[in-house]
Amino acid sequence: MKDIFDIIVIGSGPAGLSTSLTANELGLKVLVIDEQSQVGGQIYKSIGKNLNGKKNFLGKDYLKGQHLYKRFISSGIEHWLETSVWQITENQEVCFKRNGLTGIIKSKFIVICGGAYEKAMPITGWTLPGVMSVGAAQTLLKSSSVGADNCVFVGCGPLLYLTVYQYLKAGFKVKAVLDTSRLKQIIYSIPYFFPALINFNLLWQGLRWIRYISQHTKVYRRVKNISILGKEKAQGLEITLSNGDNLKIDTQNIFLHQGIVPNINLTMATGIKHHWSQFQYCWLPTLSFSGETSIKGIYVAGDNGGVGGVNTSITTGQIAALDIGKKLNKTTNFAKIFVWFKFLKDKSLRPFLDILFQQDVNFLVPNNKNEIVCRCENVNKSEIENSIKLGISGPNQLKSYCRAGMGNCQGRLCGLTVQTMIALQQNRKLNEVGYYRLRPPVKPITLKELSSFEEYSPDEKQ
Repeated sequence: MKDIFDIIVIGSGPAGLSTSLTANELGLKVLVIDEQSQVGGQIYKSIGKNLNGKKNFLGKDYLKGQHLYKRFISSGIEHWLETSVWQITENQEVCFKRNGLTGIIKSKFIVICGGAYEKAMPITGWTLPGVMSVGAAQTLLKSSSVGADNCVFVGCGPLLYLTVYQYLKAGFKVKAVLDTSRLKQIIYSIPYFFPALINFNLLWQGLRWIRYISQHTKVYRRVKNISILGKEKAQGLEITLSNGDNLKIDTQNIFLHQGIVPNINLTMATGIKHHWSQFQYCWLPTLSFSGETSIKGIYVAGDNGGVGGVNTSITTGQIAALDIGKKLNKTTNFAKIFVWFKFLKDKSLRPFLDILFQQDVNFLVPNNKNEIVCRCENVNKSEIENSIKLGISGPNQLKSYCRAGMGNCQGRLCGLTVQTMIALQQNRKLNEVGYYRLRPPVKPITLKELSSFEEYSPDEKQ
């Protein structure tokens, strides 16, 4: 199969846009593939619709994406939207699904910019109608200016406070914020605070968010023992405050968040080497300084390679493109120096945030034995615990016992919970337990779609 493109970029969030624009400026032939209907990813969701500035409540950081979006649209870079990538081979071949058809296309290099997703927070009642993730709530706000009054935000992390701030600025009433951060994490994060001061403007921005939120709603800190009330739908929450008192809050709209982790389904299914990160409490692809994976010619950029935020996503995309450009004799290593300095500056903030908002295991493993853990296969905590008692070796063997992780998401939501449950019950280290063995297709594909499989030619109609 011939190389049709120099680079195929998978994902069109900040990292994907940055990678493709940098590569395009070097004169490389680029193709961008994204399963969404618009470019921008989750961070710049619906950015193309919001160029009129009517959604200023989303903040300056979101509106900065307009410049990146406009550059990309005017660049003429070929991009396929509503196109799913379901397999990548070690020979830089990309298998895709588009318009009900499947095909394969080859390039000299591949850059995976699949972003990140939210960790599950399987507390009692988390599957009830009226309960959703903070990321989903933010998506509705970005795409349609839709929100809910008298809602309660639960969890911890920068995204939680950013979304609460956006909600309040948009005019929605927030009944309460339940912060699950632990006091000891503040203590543990102190050594990382001083390097983080390099990004003082971002730290100050976060403090302004928290101050504004505290002025406009009630914030309960270091809450524990959270249970969502209701049978047919969410009706409220019961919590234990830091002083030991119990509190009941009536609400029908609850938004949960316990941080984000890289979307590793595609990288793991490709056979890329990964390692366990205790800092971010997740598996990360093992990358070179330039973002190249254990498979030559395949790179990872942005939050897909480790959560770092929008600025880091942009710089890692630039670094990956420049490194590829060097290999194709389109630039020199000198071009990466300035970008590297910027990357190190942006990255210095992350260890502080990772420790400060590290997820409490108590909110990753349900208290209620009947609570659902694997939503795809409807497997509860008790079923998983019983399987572990039989002496299973890890998550992969668990699949054959109770089907946890065998749904369409391939363990994306339940993976970390299952891994943690095995580690706790068997008194093993998390990296020893391992993760689900992910295989292509990473996206659901029908036999009818697969029957149309053929090699892509640029002369064919798209």
